[in-house]
Amino acid sequence: MLLNRTLPLTPVLLIAAGLTWMACPQAGADEPKPKPENTISIQFGEPVPPQKFEHSPKFWIADVTDRSGNPQPLLVMKERGGLFLDKQPTAIVKQAIEQSLKAANLLAADQASADLVLRVYLFHFGLAAGSGLDFFGKVEFSTMVKNIKTGESQEVKAVGTSKGADATPAAAPSGGKPPSK
Repeated sequence: MLLNRTLPLTPVLLIAAGLTWMACPQAGADEPKPKPENTISIQFGEPVPPQKFEHSPKFWIADVTDRSGNPQPLLVMKERGGLFLDKQPTAIVKQAIEQSLKAANLLAADQASADLVLRVYLFHFGLAAGSGLDFFGKVEFSTMVKNIKTGESQEVKAVGTSKGADATPAAAPSGGKPPSK
């Protein structure tokens, strides 16, 4: 008796499974793909001027870890066919921080010669459409700063946004300005 009640459900389940399987390739086809016309390269502008210290500490960036949970970190905007980066957001953030520290003569030669070691955790790196044809970039990260001499650590959070260019992918923001505070 129990077999007779479950048997009619079997064709329904098979049909549902078949329809789901047929829909999967089409859903994947709608995902944006990186192409030269929708891929941007980040170009750095002037480094952010550092705070002046009586005794300038030397910094070392131990690592930058992506904590965004984004399965496609190079895809910074899905709308309008997608907008992609040419390198990982973690590499971009590390390069920007290193460039600023180096320009201010605050970057240590290696971790052993540093006064402070930075571990950066990236939570958001991307673009969003603003009003009209504008893009806005947003970067959000947290940094654990460890004092090598004392062994103490402190968390420092940073969030920045910047207004980009018009909506044509070829003129999309190139990251030429550091995020505003």
